[in-house]
Amino acid sequence: EDYDFIPQTWIVSNATLPQVADLEKTMADRAGTYICKPTAGALGRGVRLVQSFSELRGMLTHIRGSADHMRPAEYVVQRYVDEPLLIDGIKFDCRCYAVVTSVVPLRAYLFEEGLARFCTVPYERPRGRNLSCSCMHLTNYAVNKHNTTFDCTQAHDRGSKRALSSVFAAIESAGGPSAESLWDKVRALTEKTLLALRPRLVENIARDT
Repeated sequence: EDYDFIPQTWIVSNATLPQVADLEKTMADRAGTYICKPTAGALGRGVRLVQSFSELRGMLTHIRGSADHMRPAEYVVQRYVDEPLLIDGIKFDCRCYAVVTSVVPLRAYLFEEGLARFCTVPYERPRGRNLSCSCMHLTNYAVNKHNTTFDCTQAHDRGSKRALSSVFAAIESAGGPSAESLWDKVRALTEKTLLALRPRLVENIARDT
């Protein structure tokens, strides 16, 4: 329950057949939208929304990599949150930053400012006609900066990239949780995430020393 903020996740490729079979059964039993991200991707490249396993099946047959290092396509698949919190009808994300200064003992500092990135197309519930509209569903700067509606104003509380503090303030002023309580949640999520990562970090340090 402490980690119920993590959505159910599958890592699927032609080499992970049990995960593929479980995902196919889940999608058949629970209609909805799923987001598929290539494991070696960045900047929103290759991210797809699908509503049936047949759409994903074709993606798994692709081959990625250079000529001397070819590998089957691999995707991280999660159930898509199709009722996100919106500001002015636009989907956004929150980027928070923490620096880890020690692993043993674990010590980290959270920067109490961040970045909110906004889509550039008003949000609609995912359906066949808009599943491929990246500027509606993906908040990546690399995706939205090419849209003619991208707002590059330098004001901290307007535009397609805003200070996270301004977004938390807007949520509070609209009757939502206070900015202080939102930062408390961010701190708790950061702590839990780092605690989950710590065993692997310790293992990597031991291996490299």
